[in-house]
Amino acid sequence: MADRDNSGKTPGAEESVGSSGTPPPGTQPASGKAPAPGRSGTQPASGNASATGAPPASAKAPASTGRSGTQRRSARAGRRDHDRLTPVRRSFLERYRTILVVVAGISIAGVLAGVLLVQTTAKAYACGSILAPAASSDPAALGQVASDLGRSHVKRGTSVRFAYCPPTSGAHYNDLPDGPIPAQFYPSDRTTLPQGWVHNLEHGGIAVLYSCTKGTCADADLAPLRSYVQSGPASPLCGRTDALLATRFDDLPTPYAVVGWDRVLYLPSLDLGAVATFYAQRGDKGPELQCAQAAPGASLSPAASAAPSGSTAP
Repeated sequence: MADRDNSGKTPGAEESVGSSGTPPPGTQPASGKAPAPGRSGTQPASGNASATGAPPASAKAPASTGRSGTQRRSARAGRRDHDRLTPVRRSFLERYRTILVVVAGISIAGVLAGVLLVQTTAKAYACGSILAPAASSDPAALGQVASDLGRSHVKRGTSVRFAYCPPTSGAHYNDLPDGPIPAQFYPSDRTTLPQGWVHNLEHGGIAVLYSCTKGTCADADLAPLRSYVQSGPASPLCGRTDALLATRFDDLPTPYAVVGWDRVLYLPSLDLGAVATFYAQRGDKGPELQCAQAAPGASLSPAASAAPSGSTAP
């Protein structure tokens, strides 16, 4: 063992310390403390790992080859926040769907209401023209001859266009009670259709028509006509009591008209005598005979129509 001097130092130790007081490289100071960072005594000259195996300060950590779970969760959360914050652009139909539905509903309702109004106010028949009054070609026969419009049957509810009005023939209903209609007096507020009573004319019936636009529909003025029809005068050939009717019809050139098959008598005022004479001359003479006596050449039935009380048949 080396001898120590009185100071406790090993001989020759003084010689190992540089003149600057710094221990040689690779040695620890006498105090046992590590040298301060950055000093030449603690770093290898070449910059490689030191004798203790610690990596050099300038060495970088290897780059990561993938994101950690925390980074992925953070990225997903960022995308969700972006989706929530980014406004969604909706199409025109999506933005205004409710308004468009309401507008469409109102439009459809308006169209349906218009169609219903037209159907309820429009006439179930039409007139090509109003037959103008004309003198009779036979002075002994009342009324004027009208052109034959045929006598085809149409389904109930069918709208018919007549070449002229008032029609004395033409297409008509063949479905009771719409055609022929019951022979009676019809007040002005009870509508009948010509395609109904034209069928009565086909059977040899007579219709007395009155216009509320050309004349008057006051009850007092129509009372005599009502009484005459309700009395049920017998038809001239067959003796029928259901061959005469009276109804409102405004498409006339005069306040009153009496019509039979293919013949019309216009009256400027109610003349029951003229009505009775026309009934006697034209009653039971439709194309569909109602009795054998109505056949051409048959003798007249004694059941001729009498003139109403208070009237004089011409």
